[in-house]
Amino acid sequence: MNEILNDRIIYETKNFIVCVPKIPHIPREDGGHIWIRGRKNNFCSRLDLDSNEAIEVMRLTMLISEATKIKLNIKKIKNNGDNNKLMLDDLFKNEFMLYPTEEVQGIVGIYGERMENDAFPMLDIDISYVQGNDNKSVKYSRTISYIWKKSFI
Repeated sequence: MNEILNDRIIYETKNFIVCVPKIPHIPREDGGHIWIRGRKNNFCSRLDLDSNEAIEVMRLTMLISEATKIKLNIKKIKNNGDNNKLMLDDLFKNEFMLYPTEEVQGIVGIYGERMENDAFPMLDIDISYVQGNDNKSVKYSRTISYIWKKSFI
C-alpha cells in the first residue's frame, strides 16, 4: 500500500499505522475519529488478518482510546515565591477529551520571585477522567513540581 495520505500519524507498529484522517468521518465534538491502517494491505475487519495481526489490531484499539470527561482541579500552588495565588486558564473550568498523543497547556499562576532566583513551584491537583476503551472512571490526586533554573549566556 504505497498510497500517500495526508493523515497525522500518531502511532506506528511494524504492521500498522494509527492516524487521524485529514477529514474525519466523525466530528471531534462527537468523539472524533482515529483509524488503523495496514502498512502493506487495506483491511475491513480483523477477519482479513492473520491471527498475529488481529491480536496487534486488538491491542492497538485498546491503546489508542481517548480519555473523555477529563477534569483537572488545581487546588493549590505553593513554593511560588511571594505569589501563591492561582490564576487559572479557562481550560481548567471545563471537562475536555484527549487522545493518547495529545497535550494541553494552560496558565496556573505567575511566578512571585525575581527572575534571578531559582523557581520550584508545586501544584496540588485532583485529576479525573473516563477511559475510552472501557468507560471506567478514574480519579486520583497528585503534587506536580516544576523546576526552572536560571541560566546566563
